Amino acid sequence: MRLMTICATPKSAAYVIMLIVMVLAVEALSYGILILIQNQYGLLVYDGKQIKESRVEAYANFDPHLGWLPRQEVDDFGARIDASDFSNSHTCIEMYGDSFTWSAEVEKQFAWPSLISDLIGCRVLNFGVSGYGSDQALMRYLKHKNYADIVVLNHLSENIIRNVNQLRNLIYPNGQLTLKPRYIVNGNSLLYVKIPEYYPNNIEDILSYLHNEYFIPDGESGIISSLDFPFTLTAIKFAFNHYHITAKIKREPRHMAFYNYTHPSKALAVTTKIMETFIEEAKVRNQRPLITIVPTCRDFQYFESHSVLPYQNIIDALSQKNISVFDFAIPMLRYETNYHELYHECSAHPNEEGYSLMAKVFVDHLNQVGLIN
Repeated sequence: MRLMTICATPKSAAYVIMLIVMVLAVEALSYGILILIQNQYGLLVYDGKQIKESRVEAYANFDPHLGWLPRQEVDDFGARIDASDFSNSHTCIEMYGDSFTWSAEVEKQFAWPSLISDLIGCRVLNFGVSGYGSDQALMRYLKHKNYADIVVLNHLSENIIRNVNQLRNLIYPNGQLTLKPRYIVNGNSLLYVKIPEYYPNNIEDILSYLHNEYFIPDGESGIISSLDFPFTLTAIKFAFNHYHITAKIKREPRHMAFYNYTHPSKALAVTTKIMETFIEEAKVRNQRPLITIVPTCRDFQYFESHSVLPYQNIIDALSQKNISVFDFAIPMLRYETNYHELYHECSAHPNEEGYSLMAKVFVDHLNQVGLIN
């Protein structure tokens, strides 16, 4: 019996060594995968040391209430310079939104608000600002006086993420600190939450100033403050918890989950209230309001595969409040089924053809609902 025990010991030790090697190999693989994903997306781990400057310092026209404003190509209104034949005519529409309203990645003559001006024969003020959420678009509208009879709030589908965010570096990593205000729902109204105050010489500690940030590291969004051992467990947590990774696994746009009624960010409730407030304020100002939803290429991809719009819940939620919305997706597909032709690439902005089609279907809608003759 003693002989059998002695003989079994080397074999047991070999199994133990083999198990350790396998565990270390799995750990090394998990770590490599995490680093690869981090290098590609930069969204898994928040690294405050990468932030080298404040956007306040870089933007001479930083607005303490709104955040940033366009730095160039703006006219006396603060709108994008209009290249239409009706730039000096009366203003009939004012538009608010983000870079998809501003019409990023094309020259000003191809911006779709300017194309609308030529189609309907009057000035369309383009108050889109790159990087804005729907919250900042509403804030900018509330700061302005009335410029036109018709006022439009363009909601890019991805904006629902921005509407629950204050430190943009958490969702769009870069070396420049970028802070924004936001809204939270307080009872039956919106409560403005100002841009977090911080000490510019201590940028790395900015997280301690964020009290209304959904994407705070080590919180519900799945973003973490550091990669910790065991890496395999961290990788599993990412797969089930990180909003961007879970969306990749499900093959859906990363903003889709935020449109769920039960999402912990309450992004749908906040965004719905933003749009409801916009409608109410426009009516108080005796303007005719219109809300649109602008799809990304990823939205078209998902619709092609599932025949469902990723943001359908907000259309339904607004419908229950008797608020109609113009969604660009279906009208655009009626003209161009190969939606890839409308974008520079599927992760980017529309190209000239895409913006031109947006202008066309928008004017078609204005005619259909009787907002223009």
